[in-house]
Amino acid sequence: MGTRRGKLMYTEHRFIMLIWGLETFHRKKHGAKRSTRTEKRIQQIIEKLTDPKDQKDLAKWLRFTPELNLEQRIFEALSEVPLNLDPGRLRSFANGCAKDRNEMSHFGEHQDGERTYGEFMLALHWKSEALSYLFHVLILHEIGLDDAILRWWVNEGFHSFHIKSALVQVGLLPADALKPPVPIPQLVQ
Repeated sequence: MGTRRGKLMYTEHRFIMLIWGLETFHRKKHGAKRSTRTEKRIQQIIEKLTDPKDQKDLAKWLRFTPELNLEQRIFEALSEVPLNLDPGRLRSFANGCAKDRNEMSHFGEHQDGERTYGEFMLALHWKSEALSYLFHVLILHEIGLDDAILRWWVNEGFHSFHIKSALVQVGLLPADALKPPVPIPQLVQ
């Protein structure tokens, strides 16, 4: 919620705070969801060990491994936003957010050689803008605001151009989403 106050903060900090917020939201709402497929595979590997002490140690070390990864948490949380976002676009966005957050958290910077630091920071800025709007809609949806009102706010409301611009910049909406819904009349001269 600190990102909604309009205070200036570093791009990386804002981005990380939004991701933490989404992750926390998902954990609180859905609990410690676990991947049963991963859990079964880990159990199979543990059972292959012959020493009971090794089995116990490995089980202890891997107890959090079956939890959903960050990409899946972001995707599931934002899937609840009532904006009819394309699942493929949303999955790609969630993947990019998880990758960038992991690089920031584990390495302190981006690790791919495809982007300059400036391009990385600009991408974080746009992801933060989109996340801020989506998180706001998610919270309003969660407390019971009507979905039609939320869709109107994003698509036609006073700040809809800014909201849709952020969603277009991160690939959640196609570029033609910024076109006016009706033709603008020509002024008579």
